Amino acid sequence: MGAPYNLTNVTSGDNIPELLINVNNQMADGFLGIFFLIAIFVIMLVAMRRSDPASAFASSSFITTLMAVFLVPMGLITTFYLIISIVMTIIGISVLLIRKN
Repeated sequence: MGAPYNLTNVTSGDNIPELLINVNNQMADGFLGIFFLIAIFVIMLVAMRRSDPASAFASSSFITTLMAVFLVPMGLITTFYLIISIVMTIIGISVLLIRKN
């Protein structure tokens, strides 16, 4: 009977991006970047909860989009998730502009 936990060696990278890519491919089944974006979005949304919910959503989605732009070239997320993040930002900014008028 095998061990119930993963003992994969991910220390073969020479720098932090290589380490993240190794963890993403070997241990997280490709979901490391997605979970990272979700965590950033939720943390920013909770941190900005004292302001207007629409502005908190727009700000959180914008920061998530900036992070996604950096994660795509690293290979941690695909462009599909970048597009989802951009659509969320557009929706948040649109709601802010509609409320302003």
